Amino acid sequence: MEHEHASLAVAQRCSGVPPGTTLFSSILNYRHNTARFKNNRGSNGVETIASQGRTNYPLGMSVEDFGSSLGLTANIVQPYEPARICGYMEQALHNLSESLGHSPDTPIQSLSVLTAEEYDMVVHTWNNTDAPYPSDRCIHQLFEDQAERTPGAVAVLHADHSMTYRVLNNYATQLARKLVDLGVRPGDYVITLLDRSFELIIAQLAVLKVGAAYVPIDVQAPLERQVYIVSDSGAKLLITDKHTKIPAALSAPILRFRAEDLGDTDGAFDSLLLPSVSTLDTAYIIYTSGSTGRPKGVIVPHRGIVNLIMNNDFAQLGAEDVLAFTCNPAFDPSTYEIWAALVHGASIAVIDRDTYLDPYLLAEELVRRKVTLLNISNGLLHQYAYIISDTLSRLKYLIGGSEQGSCKAYAAILQHGRPVRFVNHYGPTETTVTATIYTATSALDQLDRIPIGRPISNARVYVLDKLHNPVPVGVVGELYIAGLGVAIGYLHLPELTAERFLPDPFAKVQGARMFKTGDLVRYLSDGNLMFVDRNDNQVKIRGYRIELGEIEARLADHTQVREAVVLAVSGVGDDKRLVAYVVAEPDESLAQTLQEFLSITLPEYMIPTAFVRMDAFPLTNNGKIDRRALPEPSSDSLVTSDYIAPQGKLEIALAAVWSDLLRIDRVGRHDNFFMLGGHSLLAVRLITIVRSSLGADLKLHMLFSSPTLSGLALQLDGISTSDNKNDEYSVLIRLKSQGSRAPIFCVHAGPGLSWSYRNLAQYVHPEQPLYGLQSRGLDGKSPLAKSMEEMTLDYISHIRKIQPQGPYHLLGWSFGGTVAHNMAVVLQSQGESVPLLAILDSRLGYSPRREVKSGIQDKPTKFEGYLADLQETLRMDKDDALTLKRMLTRILDNNISLTEHFKPSVFSGDILFFRTTLEKGNVIDPTSWRPYIRGSIEAHDVECEHMEIDKPENMAVVGRIVTAWIERLQ
Repeated sequence: MEHEHASLAVAQRCSGVPPGTTLFSSILNYRHNTARFKNNRGSNGVETIASQGRTNYPLGMSVEDFGSSLGLTANIVQPYEPARICGYMEQALHNLSESLGHSPDTPIQSLSVLTAEEYDMVVHTWNNTDAPYPSDRCIHQLFEDQAERTPGAVAVLHADHSMTYRVLNNYATQLARKLVDLGVRPGDYVITLLDRSFELIIAQLAVLKVGAAYVPIDVQAPLERQVYIVSDSGAKLLITDKHTKIPAALSAPILRFRAEDLGDTDGAFDSLLLPSVSTLDTAYIIYTSGSTGRPKGVIVPHRGIVNLIMNNDFAQLGAEDVLAFTCNPAFDPSTYEIWAALVHGASIAVIDRDTYLDPYLLAEELVRRKVTLLNISNGLLHQYAYIISDTLSRLKYLIGGSEQGSCKAYAAILQHGRPVRFVNHYGPTETTVTATIYTATSALDQLDRIPIGRPISNARVYVLDKLHNPVPVGVVGELYIAGLGVAIGYLHLPELTAERFLPDPFAKVQGARMFKTGDLVRYLSDGNLMFVDRNDNQVKIRGYRIELGEIEARLADHTQVREAVVLAVSGVGDDKRLVAYVVAEPDESLAQTLQEFLSITLPEYMIPTAFVRMDAFPLTNNGKIDRRALPEPSSDSLVTSDYIAPQGKLEIALAAVWSDLLRIDRVGRHDNFFMLGGHSLLAVRLITIVRSSLGADLKLHMLFSSPTLSGLALQLDGISTSDNKNDEYSVLIRLKSQGSRAPIFCVHAGPGLSWSYRNLAQYVHPEQPLYGLQSRGLDGKSPLAKSMEEMTLDYISHIRKIQPQGPYHLLGWSFGGTVAHNMAVVLQSQGESVPLLAILDSRLGYSPRREVKSGIQDKPTKFEGYLADLQETLRMDKDDALTLKRMLTRILDNNISLTEHFKPSVFSGDILFFRTTLEKGNVIDPTSWRPYIRGSIEAHDVECEHMEIDKPENMAVVGRIVTAWIERLQ
């Protein structure tokens, strides 16, 4: 051969394989050897040769020709086990020799390398998941059973309203009667065009009661996609609420309703008039991305859902549990969030999108609703783990969902404490939400990412090669899933169903099927599965499985596009983003034109963030498109407006944040965050960065309503310049938001207000932000704290909205000193530092009744004076002032009761103590804090009475000393 003596280094350079990537995964040498190796006979006359050497390839095999015999030498790179690999080779040779003698026509690819023991382990032992489940009950029947057991229990919580099991069941029954009157029968399909709400749950229950199947549609989906789903499903009816706008193009009959318009009349739905429904019948159809350019409907029976919610292996739910309903109803994780709660007597807490995508609002809602189970995509979990890890760690059940789980993010939560069960779950829609689970523990340091785990009850998983043979442990193969969760198939797509839903050759039951996932995985030695990659054109973006072929097909429909390729490329952090490459004529507005064209038919998460125009695609030697040679997208491939430089400090600062977050060179004042590649997950990061670096309280709805740089800056500027009248009764108020230093958080005194700390703002460093913490209940609606612990955790969650991580500066006056001290203790237990703990004339460690008697309640004239000052400051009329007095008295009494049985812990650090000196017979001894401080006590006197320390002249003393303390820390 012309190049037979060329080195492998030359071959590497000529191959086009990137430097640092191995040219081969394995290499085979044939060597002539005159010397004989010492015999080391193995079984069946196969000679095993031990060897040592170095190799650049994971597996090197050498055939040693000794003339009259052959030998094998294996070079294996760690961490692969040489003995196990050689065992596979020996087994393969044994099977080869057996087949040559008995069945020479057997294809060599079908010969197994597994021993009988390992075959049995991966096919049977690790799939020993059989468990009983109520195979005779459908979902709605299980719910009805529960409603009969606990009719008065709360089934659903939404906003400020709740609904019991009895009412929910009655409402669903009344709606079911309407469906029957409209001609809906068992086996029909009914569209539910509803967002998370009471109405959605009622509608789905009603459809199931009739024996029909519901087909949820995303209310935010493009009209053309909604029209296609209605048409393709052949839906008998479309159910929606009173306010959703229904375009005329949605041709199905429409039923609008409100929950409160349904009759709350007891009485079972007379299902005997209709044919019976079994668990093998369809419960719902969910549409997912399809490679043909159209979404495909996955038909899911009752059986898989019942098995999931009754035998899920990771959450033993009961009446005390509250499940967060956060998922879009058009996506299958909502199945678990709804039905797992309703068949176990638990409650559903409906959480809207804006709250779910704001970590601080979500943390507040989880605490307020006493949520015990949160199901969250790993895309969000990877961000929230570093922002609200303390809240997440206190959940009873935390369920992450993705193939690619970050060990660092999971560990960040575990270091604050461990939920009862913290799992990563995996499962395509075609296998009913969840097929495998992995329980996360603190022992994550030996993994590079979170495994997808083991099969749940009544599920089986197989890792197979292209001929459907099981592969050895550690070897990559395609994942096939079998068991009760396997869907019926794809609606109106028999060929695709036959291609993806195959007979299960390993099942004990005749007729069992397995689903071909397209996911490449490998077994770990402990039986857990690790996701590796995809073997087709499907990707997962922000938790959504997407067929790139669907996007390519839609692009090809545009008249300007001759060819199209879409890739998922690395984005920010663990995120991926879609980039479209098109062969088209030059056009400055092409990116915007194509983005607008796709938005007509595709949901937001399927629209590429960049469009790269090319004259022709690069090709491989065999004439196929060389995807690896496609160029990186430039700024020209983004959808931008004519560049106008940002104006003003806020726009310039915000532009710098966008540029860094979106990885683009420059941002104009009229550029759109979402057009530049932003999306909901990046919006979460933007909120966090803006709050921490710019000190502005950015909300998600602001970004959606004003997505341009100038528009968002105007919204933020409106917040910072407002007079905060609407925030006077908030738990957290801004006293001085500008400044580059870590803020000081000031805790209220007994009556619950922090307004008087505004006098401190002018006496601290110019770069020192100042915030006040106020008691719940000031608005006359919010429930008061039931314990010191609840109040402490509530306030910590609020300060983390402003400052996600320490060091923290805390200050508290009177009752607030006790709270600030406890906050410091809890923050330290969470791994945070508290370099400033300033206590203003507060007692700790004895009956608060004594303090109150010698304080406010013993001196009503001073309390009246305190209220009079507030009335004058806020220009209240007498009625408002009387309302305020009643409210503050109620809060004061509650705060007194909180300390009755509170036992303070020890703070490990120094404190700064201020005592008033004019309180006759009641001057506090700073050393009384000694049992609760492991550090020094720096005490300072302020010449005033207890109720006057907030006066400007006294706050000047406090401000000067606090500033000096912080200066020493710098």
